[in-house]
Amino acid sequence: MQALRASLGAGWNSGGFMGEGIFQPLHILLIIGIALLLFGPSKFADLGKGLGEGIRNFKTSMKDPEEKPKETPKPPTA
Repeated sequence: MQALRASLGAGWNSGGFMGEGIFQPLHILLIIGIALLLFGPSKFADLGKGLGEGIRNFKTSMKDPEEKPKETPKPPTA
C-alpha cells in the first residue's frame, strides 16, 4: 500500500479538499476548447457577451440596491 501511495504522489490523502486543483490553466483551456467545439465560434461569443452583461448587471444591483431614481415632487394642485 505504501508503494501505491508513493507512486500516486504527495497529493494522496493530504488533507486537502476534493477539487483542489480544478482551476489550473490547462484545465480552463480544455474546458474552453470543449465549449468552443460544442457551441461554435458565434454562439460562444454570444455566450460570453451574455455572461458579461449578467455579471455587470449583478454588480450594479449589488452596489446600491436601495438607490432608486429620484422622483421630482409634483406641485400641489388647487
